[in-house]
Amino acid sequence: MLRPARSLLRTLGFAAVVACTAHVDVDTLPATDTGGDPSSSTSEPTGTGAPTTGPAVTTGPAVTTGPAAVCGDAEVQAPEGCDDGNQNNNDVCLDTCQVATCGDGFVQTGAEECDDGNADNTDACPINCAFSTCGDGFVEAGVEECDDAGETATCDADCTAASCGDGLTNVAAGETCDDGNAVADDGCDNACVAAPRLVFVTSESFTGVLGGLAGADARCQSAADSAGLPGTYMAWLSDETDSPATRMTRSKGPYVLPDGTPVANSWDQLTTQPIALLHAISMTEVQGAPPALVCGDKVCPYMWTNTHENGKAGLYSCSGWTEISLNGALGDWSQTDSSWTAITTTACSNAFPLVCFQQ
Repeated sequence: MLRPARSLLRTLGFAAVVACTAHVDVDTLPATDTGGDPSSSTSEPTGTGAPTTGPAVTTGPAVTTGPAAVCGDAEVQAPEGCDDGNQNNNDVCLDTCQVATCGDGFVQTGAEECDDGNADNTDACPINCAFSTCGDGFVEAGVEECDDAGETATCDADCTAASCGDGLTNVAAGETCDDGNAVADDGCDNACVAAPRLVFVTSESFTGVLGGLAGADARCQSAADSAGLPGTYMAWLSDETDSPATRMTRSKGPYVLPDGTPVANSWDQLTTQPIALLHAISMTEVQGAPPALVCGDKVCPYMWTNTHENGKAGLYSCSGWTEISLNGALGDWSQTDSSWTAITTTACSNAFPLVCFQQ
């Protein structure tokens, strides 16, 4: 009977323990003193054991670089700059599979004149890969004295050193002429300064029948000689074929009236648009006022010219200054713009003066 009783007690005791345990609030229990022994703590171990690193990191599939570049296979692959599949070094892609450039030593057809592969700018092929030439800004040794890429105060346009008397007029060096000689009174002095050229309107008037250009020139020369003016003179006049632009000396020096009054600094100022003379050509060979007709109710300060403002021929020349029944073209000696040489036409039977230029 004892065994059953013990068994019952055991059963009842276990149940009691379970029941008691089920009603314990663990939050109210006092902390257990472990006596300072960390091994007796029920907390997670720190600093010991295997660390936790989280989920494994994946890096993706392995990178493949493909086959190595082969120069000449016509496929451009790094580090090639090009690959045209040929060995021609005169096209845009060299046989090294690099793009052709000036200085690589190969002449690229259609793009370069030369390519000597060096940086010497004094030889026949400077660094621009074009044959050395006067005006390129590079002084070719043994060929050029200078090269300033144009005319400068120290270098003529032909790449020789600038010097008065060399026969080349160097405006940048202050020259207005250079006749290559040491004669001082021939219109270009020894300082390469052009003597002023005289210009005047004839004191006499003429119909359009002048005997051609030669006859007009003779009238200018006669007027100058009678007034004691030096030099050779021609009429500012054009026929169907010749004009001041084709037959006159184009002075780079000044044009002045007989009393020294400046009219233009050079031929270019006479003929380059916009025309702006320094003074009207309003003086005769004897330093008087030019003759003028009365046209209706006003004075007509006109002269025979048939010449455009650029010095070239017009369309009305009294048939080469020989036919009185036709028309001739006039300029206005009182004006300083383009109308000084081209303004209107009139019957060749009318009489007007000529304008004369020293050559």
